[in-house]
Amino acid sequence: MAAPIDPVDLDAITAEALRLNDRYVREVVEAFNVCPFARGARLSGAAVREVSLLDACDPSAVVAVVDRYERGSPEVSVVQVIYPRLKVSALAFDALVSAARALRAAREQTPPFALASFHPDLALDASTPDALVAFFRRTPDPTIQLVRRSVIDALTRDPEAYAAQVERFLRGEAPPPPSVAARITRDNFDRVTRDGPEVIAAIYAAIARDRRA
Repeated sequence: MAAPIDPVDLDAITAEALRLNDRYVREVVEAFNVCPFARGARLSGAAVREVSLLDACDPSAVVAVVDRYERGSPEVSVVQVIYPRLKVSALAFDALVSAARALRAAREQTPPFALASFHPDLALDASTPDALVAFFRRTPDPTIQLVRRSVIDALTRDPEAYAAQVERFLRGEAPPPPSVAARITRDNFDRVTRDGPEVIAAIYAAIARDRRA
């Protein structure tokens, strides 16, 4: 059993975890427009963050946090749950998230929130747009992102642009239209391919140094 931590230290851990996550959100996600909806969600209050002081892989504890948002926060669309005390590899953290998904799926086939794992040690793979997604999930601490499935469904198409491209496709003038989510993934890939990953990698390194300090 882990030794208890002084409440003052817990407050400091929480404050630092939020500060470092804020750097990631502003300096990477918003600065490079990784997700064009991120800033608006943050400013409107639809995106929130909380710090969990969990120090062992416990899927039921993860599910308890998710349940709390599903029961009582209809205005929240995106949640980042940050785990600064969880010292695990990216692979082990992903296994924790998978186990939490399985627990929820056993109760409900399509839970309201989808879960994704973020970790500071995720590798860079720029071979395809989908493979590059992990590069943008290098949070300063292991983090689980919760996104309402209704929001994901809404992102599958931009109604006006989608309808216009469908018409062009039916006339043989354009390829099938991608979803909004696919378009974001493709745009991020094009940006990194054009400019190289070094600029973003340098920001990640600076945030990592900040965390160690």
